[in-house]
Amino acid sequence: MDSITQVVLGAACGELVAGKKMGNRAMIWGGIGGTISDLDVLANVFMDPVNAMMFHRGPMHSLMFASLIPLLLGPLVKKLYDRDWYQRKFWQWIGFGLGIILYSFSAFVIFFLSKLVAGDTPWIITLFLLLTGVAFFYARFQKIKNHPSDISNVPVKIWIQLFFWSIFTHPLLDSLTTYGTQLFWPFSDYRVSISSISIVDPLYTIPFALSLLAVALCVRGHQWRRYFIITGVCISSAYMLFTFWNKLHINEKFKNSLVAEHVHFKNYMTVPTILNNALWYGIAETDTGYVCGYYSLFDDKIDFRPLQFIQHNHQILDPYRNQYLIEKLPWFSDGYYKVISSGLGEYDYYDLRFGSMRGNIHDHESIIFKMKLLDRDGQIELIDEARPENKKEDIEWFKQRIFGKIQ
Repeated sequence: MDSITQVVLGAACGELVAGKKMGNRAMIWGGIGGTISDLDVLANVFMDPVNAMMFHRGPMHSLMFASLIPLLLGPLVKKLYDRDWYQRKFWQWIGFGLGIILYSFSAFVIFFLSKLVAGDTPWIITLFLLLTGVAFFYARFQKIKNHPSDISNVPVKIWIQLFFWSIFTHPLLDSLTTYGTQLFWPFSDYRVSISSISIVDPLYTIPFALSLLAVALCVRGHQWRRYFIITGVCISSAYMLFTFWNKLHINEKFKNSLVAEHVHFKNYMTVPTILNNALWYGIAETDTGYVCGYYSLFDDKIDFRPLQFIQHNHQILDPYRNQYLIEKLPWFSDGYYKVISSGLGEYDYYDLRFGSMRGNIHDHESIIFKMKLLDRDGQIELIDEARPENKKEDIEWFKQRIFGKIQ
């Protein structure tokens, strides 16, 4: 899922493992552990775009990585604390500054999502975020200014457990989205993709984050810290269980739609659209192409119909079948893609797993995941990754489609 959600989940793991001994530092280090796997995006600096895209959610999102890295990080961080580096004002102010940056970024994400849903500036949420941030960081400022920082002598096994759970839960959560995660690398390159929750889902993240904020406002060792974190975990887990049940329910809806239309399909998948778990996109593979449709829990209709048929045109790339890029792209797209030749050796490659911004898969400009390929002296190269523009009318259509006002 998105990086903010991974930080929240990692912070919760840190609090559960070591909050009683370490206070808010447990959440800070848990949040750091929760975002380590996503550092694989730095591969864009060292690799070409194709290999960087394949590397993301690969080795650094594997269970092997999550099992080994804590054995290195735990003793390393323990060693730093043994040398009392955290007692120095310089590092305390560095941590204070990073906290402000992280809170500001998180608050902006919440503000943006609220504005997207409300269609106007959410003043109540804005005021709440502002007052909460000021109160929390003022209290933290007074502590840094007037009281020396202290921490218990936490054993190394606690550090290892903290990093293990904060890192281990990251790929597990990512595997529930559509993008796919190579959990079993290096033994297999299979991308686990359950597609039960969107890559960004405020209903999962925001209540969880608010519980952590409540924890952070409590002093170390206070019993309410435990109550708040358990409440956050229970709410997020209950919502996650709902998404699993909803996925099974939606799968039945989509299969019934295919059967009703006498569609003979090989494979199919259903995907929650961005920011919610109410509006779903379904796509099924046939001998000549794909059949897809949309369904919302708020719809008056009972299934995904009417369905749209898409020709995949896979044969266009047959002359390049033995090339690395043409072998990897279908694997990356889990077999759900179409190709269009735009002439002069240029090809538009559409990853169909994520659907369209306007609900019309034939509107190529609105397909969410698109790549442009170029034949350069017989070799296919990736020259561009395009995303549809977030036009106001598209966002308005999307909001109305979620709540079944457009079908």
